[in-house]
Amino acid sequence: MSKRYFYKFDELPGNAVELFKQGNLSQCIEICEQAIEEETAVAAAFYLIGGCSVRAGEIELAGKFFSLALNARPEIPNPYFALSILNNYHGDRNLSLSLHKKGLLRADPVLLKKTNVLYDEANFLVSQQEYEEAVELIEEALEMTPFLAPLLRRLGDCYHDLKQFERAEEVYRECLLQNPVFIEPYRNLAVCVDKIHHDPYRAIPILEEALRIWDKYTEARYYLGELFRRLDKPAEAYEHYRFITENDPDYTEAYRRRADSIRDIGGIEEAIEYYNIYKEKNPSRESSVKMDIAFSIPPILDSKEEAEEYHDKLENTLKEYQNDTFSIVDPARDIRGVNFYSAYLGKNERDIQKMTANIFRKSSPLLRYKSKHLDKPRKEGKIRLGIFSCSLKRHSVGRLLYRTILQLPRDVFDITIIFGDQTNDEIVQILKGQFNWINVHKSISEGHMQEAQEDVNALELDILYYPDIGMDVQSYFMAYSRFAPVQIVSWHHPLTTGIDTIDYTISSKKFEVEEAQNHFTEKLILFESTIQNFERIRNYKCQKTRQDFGFSDDDNLYGCPQSSFKIHPDFDDIFKGILEKDPKALILLLEAHKGPWDEALKKRFAKTMPDVMDRIRFLDRTTITGVHDYMNIFDVSLDPPHWSGGVTSLEAFSQGCPVITLPSPYTRARLTYGFYLEMGIEDCIASTPEEYIDIAVKVASDRKIRKDISERILEKCDVLYDNPECAIELAEFFQLAFEAHQKGEKIESFK
Repeated sequence: MSKRYFYKFDELPGNAVELFKQGNLSQCIEICEQAIEEETAVAAAFYLIGGCSVRAGEIELAGKFFSLALNARPEIPNPYFALSILNNYHGDRNLSLSLHKKGLLRADPVLLKKTNVLYDEANFLVSQQEYEEAVELIEEALEMTPFLAPLLRRLGDCYHDLKQFERAEEVYRECLLQNPVFIEPYRNLAVCVDKIHHDPYRAIPILEEALRIWDKYTEARYYLGELFRRLDKPAEAYEHYRFITENDPDYTEAYRRRADSIRDIGGIEEAIEYYNIYKEKNPSRESSVKMDIAFSIPPILDSKEEAEEYHDKLENTLKEYQNDTFSIVDPARDIRGVNFYSAYLGKNERDIQKMTANIFRKSSPLLRYKSKHLDKPRKEGKIRLGIFSCSLKRHSVGRLLYRTILQLPRDVFDITIIFGDQTNDEIVQILKGQFNWINVHKSISEGHMQEAQEDVNALELDILYYPDIGMDVQSYFMAYSRFAPVQIVSWHHPLTTGIDTIDYTISSKKFEVEEAQNHFTEKLILFESTIQNFERIRNYKCQKTRQDFGFSDDDNLYGCPQSSFKIHPDFDDIFKGILEKDPKALILLLEAHKGPWDEALKKRFAKTMPDVMDRIRFLDRTTITGVHDYMNIFDVSLDPPHWSGGVTSLEAFSQGCPVITLPSPYTRARLTYGFYLEMGIEDCIASTPEEYIDIAVKVASDRKIRKDISERILEKCDVLYDNPECAIELAEFFQLAFEAHQKGEKIESFK
């Protein structure tokens, strides 16, 4: 791109322009002040300082520097347009119009007329999605006229729509150099930065700059809310959606997002109110909103009674919906979250999941998709195995399973990893380096689920394995499709799916009770192994002592390093019992990623154990490199009733930290129990809440008992780690399941 600066920015000392574009404002200002002192490109320096002031939110100061730039070189149009926009934002329309007209007078009228013709033609081409032709016309116009900001904005939009995000970013940044107050490019510039780097933290400051210029820039504010939601910061997102609903009531999507965000932090009544407002404004979305309302369960429950009420309410609502007609165009786009929190109510979820799946199945043709190759003769060759997850990354699922996947025999299976997430961490890179892979995140997230289905269809799979279903909309709704004759899920989200296109669920004999099949809609297959190959943390020594965290050697530290939504009200009785029985006890919880959750827990504790709640402490996650830092100081770790630790228990055992557990009948509360069976250690397994309290206090307060258990855990825990048996069993089952399918049969049991 040729230079189109009307100021002689290139005459400024140093690299002021690049510093400005990259946001290094203080250094840019220093260079400009030096130029003013040396009387070099003074007008350009004033203008650039004005631009830095805008980006820093100092709007009044920016106006002063734009005025200085105008006085230094009154023939240049840029400061007129910048001041025009500033005055428009602040309500002085007459002055804004006057300044705009003065800026126009600085242009050659003949060239201006030619530019307008080219600009209009380019806009027409854009409306026809002929972006490349539009680019040519805009480039031609830019050679003739000083109206750089509007033209550059349109040029950036064309490159954005062509998915040439690096080029678009370059153009948008040049646009904002020419007129930093020109608000429209900021939103799409943030989009480009996000698309290029897949890092919301790099896009957020751009949008915040825009809102400092004009706080009612709805498109920027909405996208900022979306970025905070992706970062799992619903409280921050909520504030932006709330602002939009109060200041731009016609922007209807904000009502639903306001409801989504406040629901995530526990404001169920407000969430339902705004879901209903959204439903009134968008009658075509009634079906999806009804399901969002049905799934509105607070992450932090107020009481045992509330847990019962929400479970019964959801079950009754789903029963009522069974004969209703639902119409959802693209469920992965239109449903804002899967039925996640009901699993933490401590009940058998089989009927709820089955009824949910029945409603969704009937609601959309997309959920009745069947791969074309299933009606044709199978191609010869190795068993084509697909592995689909949004969590095969540095997430509990990825950490538990990626090494098992690497050990599957390549002479038997032709393996393709199907990623549903755009993360590209070290686990993702290892898997990409070893296997064929596709990523369906973009298609699904942009509302093109059918494109994702066709991408998976093209693999012509024999087996599709979902390590987890139920933590995200991508894998949940894709699981309704029949992509392979054999489709399998495993315990890594330990809950039945309710989906009739999932044939088997794999768990371990060590995890399940005798009547466990009653908890699953899929055929339950039990392995000898615990179906994980977690990498043991060996010889880890935290550099911090308990004193560094504010505790003394005399304190008995009971840690529970779990997500706050796993702290069921039933756990309160155990906490209270421990604190009353052991006067030296401190119970240590981790601060929630979502701040309001901690306040909700504290409010509940104030009701259930007011006399001892001061000895429950919330630990700052940011002071540690991982949960294992805290395991180093815990005397015991407390496993939550109703939802047992998986990775956290494995990390505890790797350091010899005893974990007290109380298994329930359901898989999700039996993982730690199963790990103990694998090791042959039963000292810390309780059968009642009272026994849980007794064991916890005995182990935490008696150093000799604790040392004995810890040494036995360290001696025997190797069986939990670096174990190839999981891959051997998994490969054997995959082969047997496929062979059974070829005979028109299903496996009833394994080994």
